[in-house]
Amino acid sequence: MSRIGKLAEYIFDKIHKNYDEKTIELWAVKCAYHHLYGVSYMASLIAAKRGLNVELATMAGMLHDIAYFDPIDSPAGTHADLGTLISMDLLKELNMTSQEENEIICSAIKKHSDKDVIDTPFDEILKDADILAHGLGDVTSENKDLIGERREGRWIALCKEFDFLDYENLRINCTE
Repeated sequence: MSRIGKLAEYIFDKIHKNYDEKTIELWAVKCAYHHLYGVSYMASLIAAKRGLNVELATMAGMLHDIAYFDPIDSPAGTHADLGTLISMDLLKELNMTSQEENEIICSAIKKHSDKDVIDTPFDEILKDADILAHGLGDVTSENKDLIGERREGRWIALCKEFDFLDYENLRINCTE
């Protein structure tokens, strides 16, 4: 099995193991899969277009919001901070990536929520993948404007990069 396949299986098992119908709705679990894998697919597409590591981008996408689905006690911090800690531990436990690969993946996870700052080209893949997943109709958000005014410039730049000429109409599912 590929490294991506092993990671996907591990995440699937982790989310299911932590699923408790008394505290979380099945819909939320389905949305978790939809979002994590949607972002991972977008990350692989962006990495391929930009000539960066597709496999690591896919893995970062799968893990980027893992903190929402892993009920552990932790110090205060954002979901990105907590997700970085969980992901590093998980990657070490699976023992299928090098320390350098772990650091690349976890750097992207740590910075993925700070979309107003430009970071390394690899970090930018995950930020942009998250924007594309939300902008193309991600069902995991209850917010009708899934991109937000602050991120509109990033959305437009991505649409131009991928030649989405009618980018305003791509968001039809997000605004109605």
